[in-house]
Amino acid sequence: GIEEHDAHVVEAIVHLAQRLGGRLTVTDAAIGTGLTLQEAEATLNELVRKGYADLQVSASGVLVYQCFPLTGTAEKERAERILP
Repeated sequence: GIEEHDAHVVEAIVHLAQRLGGRLTVTDAAIGTGLTLQEAEATLNELVRKGYADLQVSASGVLVYQCFPLTGTAEKERAERILP
């Protein structure tokens, strides 16, 4: 699972995904964070398992991870006040 010491790795990947429009490959994650390919893949797969990302396949067969923003701008704009 994602351990406490891996939290910075997850954060780095999520921020990288946001800079790349939400989608990235294992190679993007490895290059952008300095992780090995195996570490990047394991972290991305853990994000998918926990529901923070979706795994998609491109037309040419490349695995692409769609990372969900933790709070998107549009979602924040639609938020409604819950207290009077």
